[in-house]
Amino acid sequence: MGYKEKDSKLFTEFPPVTTKEWEEKIAEDLKGGDYFKKLLWDTGEGFMVKPYYRSEDLENIACLNALPEYSNENYNDNASPPEFYNTFC
Repeated sequence: MGYKEKDSKLFTEFPPVTTKEWEEKIAEDLKGGDYFKKLLWDTGEGFMVKPYYRSEDLENIACLNALPEYSNENYNDNASPPEFYNTFC
């Protein structure tokens, strides 16, 4: 079994959660606190880092389509994919 099959089995144990559900839970946990002041981080270079990211956050980032796709043919059962790609968008 390759790494993709192992990862996909892990996540079948949990029901899917929508972004709206995440945001509602965050608002509840903050008890009226300001989401932007408490949870967003300004890097100082003009980037705001969110407390979590979802797949829909990646949909409009064109350069991500240029990254190579993984396939089980490229990795044996004991190998892992690269942890990251150093790329500029």
